[in-house]
Amino acid sequence: MSCFLLDEMDPCDGDDDGLSQAASEFTSFSYHSETPLPYGTSVTAGHYRYNDHDSCCSYSNYGTNMYSSATQDYLLLLTTPAATTPTASYQPVPSAMMWSSYVEQLREVLSGFRTALEQVMDERSKRQGDMGLWRRSPNFSDELKLPTDFYKHICDNACGLVQGGCEYDRGLASHGAVIVQQSFVLGNATQKIMIIQELKQMAKRILYHESGGFVVSQILTEALTDKGMVTDALQFMAKAAHDADQCKDQKELIKSMRHGAANHSVRIWIELLGVQEKYEDRVADFDMHIDRWWTDIDGIVAAPDKHGFATHTGIISLAQNNPGYRCLIQMIRSFGNTTRLTRVTEQLVRPEGILLDLIKDQWGNFVITAMIEENIEMLTIIECMLKYFKHIRDHKYGNYPLQACIGSPHCDAHRMSFENLFTEWSKEDIAGKDKVFHEKISEKLRTSNTMAKKRAFEERQY
Repeated sequence: MSCFLLDEMDPCDGDDDGLSQAASEFTSFSYHSETPLPYGTSVTAGHYRYNDHDSCCSYSNYGTNMYSSATQDYLLLLTTPAATTPTASYQPVPSAMMWSSYVEQLREVLSGFRTALEQVMDERSKRQGDMGLWRRSPNFSDELKLPTDFYKHICDNACGLVQGGCEYDRGLASHGAVIVQQSFVLGNATQKIMIIQELKQMAKRILYHESGGFVVSQILTEALTDKGMVTDALQFMAKAAHDADQCKDQKELIKSMRHGAANHSVRIWIELLGVQEKYEDRVADFDMHIDRWWTDIDGIVAAPDKHGFATHTGIISLAQNNPGYRCLIQMIRSFGNTTRLTRVTEQLVRPEGILLDLIKDQWGNFVITAMIEENIEMLTIIECMLKYFKHIRDHKYGNYPLQACIGSPHCDAHRMSFENLFTEWSKEDIAGKDKVFHEKISEKLRTSNTMAKKRAFEERQY
């Protein structure tokens, strides 16, 4: 297959009258074609010039941008109509129409493999729908293989498909991104690594891209179950979420944690690091990756975050940020009571005023609840809740970590103290929303005592 790219500065430069006419028609957008691209057509793009947007990079042509969030100096694609007629003249197609048709052709090829794929459903509580990720279905077999030349097209155009893959609804991956995701899932180990290597050229921009984030999450999810993907996945994230200047690494990392598109990938990255750290037989260079990660975290811990003043660079501000708090929760669940994580959790519970603020914070309360579930800094949290019980018991956010604390098996020795405070509260005139919170805590105390008695009985049996 052949392709030709016109000169950027003078689209009509050249001796070929057909090409000059094509450029003229393209510039004025008077030429239109409904004919889809033949499968196997090679697509080539010119040099990029990006604007300052972090989250998007898409194609645009001379007269009109396909996507307003970024610009490209030129993209004029010309192709031969068929491999069997190499002497045929080049057929010009406007880039917007051509790119859309190209994406549709790739989608059509993948449609024959629908039974081999299934979407990953969101199993978190109170969540419905899929997570924008794919996996092989039970119907998949090694005999189902995409054509080799199909993967050549995916690799050659992966960055463009992810970032300029035509129509998509906000919060969902574009058609082009889904093509890359599905091709990645269906491919063998070599093909998957080829796609990762191609995308790594623009790793940072793809991580922050609204559709690109889904592709990065797909790569990291595969690495969780396939050890052969771990090294390449970690290398991709090292380039995407670390700054070239290591002195600024912590700023880049916290930026990705707080970013709407990147944070989901960062959470899976944290999970992958946590899982790999538990293995004795680790992949090559893993220690380098995990050490650099914790070096960046130490930089965030050392940032000048002060009580009552959010600098947007430290751990406290991360705990009070949506979606940043989700990454912090993943760290708590992945690394638990490790020495390295202690440097982070100590900042969340000391001084006492910070802990109280987080307990009552819209997002911080989830972080404290996660610490309770993992038995981290439990004694400090219990002491704070007993001391400020009146401030927490009927607070719309603080009530939830209080319930988690009372229901924790690690609170058995202190539950009588909570019952005494609850009894005093019951003597007051309770009405409205306070009555709802009162009933919830009453139920939690009752069920927790029942479970405590059951645990004590089982311990006596052994």
